[in-house]
Amino acid sequence: MIPPGKFSNRTDYLSALNQLALKTISFITYPDCLVPVPMHPKKLLQREYNHAWLLAQDISRTFNIPIRNDILYKRIHTRNQINLSAAKRRQNLRNSFQCVNSPPPHIMLVDDVVTTGTTTNIISKLLKQAGCKRVDVFALTRTDKPSGK
Repeated sequence: MIPPGKFSNRTDYLSALNQLALKTISFITYPDCLVPVPMHPKKLLQREYNHAWLLAQDISRTFNIPIRNDILYKRIHTRNQINLSAAKRRQNLRNSFQCVNSPPPHIMLVDDVVTTGTTTNIISKLLKQAGCKRVDVFALTRTDKPSGK
């Protein structure tokens, strides 16, 4: 399931889904900060909002956890991954993210959709290489993996 609003500019849907999702969050240990999966500036201009940022804002307000937008940067404008296989997703995202500042020891990475886990895995490895000790992931939804496309 792709969250309503991802491609239709209906952030009101995202807000309603976020409020439902917030009821499912519990922490054993609070992260030092939230890091929404960054979008390339060109894609952000086209879409006008970052769905992961909207979700992170709701989590931040509810649990009083700071958001950090200064740790990760999407340096390569990649194509949408919606119809790509896991292998093609890895190839598409190769070297597209950059860690631009030292991360704190414990981060919660926030994204709207996890399908194959490629984005979260790539970013988690990057953050750990930069010194982060623990990366938790919160996603609004988990979808089925693409079927051999």
